[in-house]
Amino acid sequence: MIPLLQNIRLLAMTLLLFTFSWVYVHYNEVLSQFSMKLAILIRLSLMPYLYIFMLGIIIQRNQIFLFRLLNGKGFYWLMLYLAVAYIVSLYDQKPQNIYTSNLLLMTLLSFTVISLAFTGRQLAETLLRGNDISYGTYIYHGIVLNIAFEMGYSKSLTAFFVVLLVSYQLAYLSWLVIEQPALTVKPSPLLSRGHPH
Repeated sequence: MIPLLQNIRLLAMTLLLFTFSWVYVHYNEVLSQFSMKLAILIRLSLMPYLYIFMLGIIIQRNQIFLFRLLNGKGFYWLMLYLAVAYIVSLYDQKPQNIYTSNLLLMTLLSFTVISLAFTGRQLAETLLRGNDISYGTYIYHGIVLNIAFEMGYSKSLTAFFVVLLVSYQLAYLSWLVIEQPALTVKPSPLLSRGHPH
């Protein structure tokens, strides 16, 4: 685990960025009246979401301590997250508030995703057979999701599964055509340091 002072700095930066996100979400209408372009620019930027990246950094920096809490416990974290998300949804009906400006919920989601990654580790290898579609999914899902929203499918369960399917297909295609060939060209940093594969 990293020193306490460094943790305090990371937490302080996370809280500052979260405050920005909370203010933006809750006063978006006021900002839109002042400047619609500025409101859209902020919404399309990383600013409302930077605190989520900071949560990831905190988890990564404290992974040795957190490993005991997260390893093999994905099901329990998922149940806790779903229960809290349900309770929050009863009091706040705006999805952007729930998923952008709720620090507790986003922290639980971060822990849940990491815990699920460390639960049933062989499942991804069995399903994907060595094909790494994680980066492609991250890159392309936003595009597919925005197209679905623009076409008016924001509340369709069918659209949800179509978005998943198309995103994964694009990610798989990206892995085969772009990422995997690029990795074969890139020299391994481990080899340059004299470490074996």
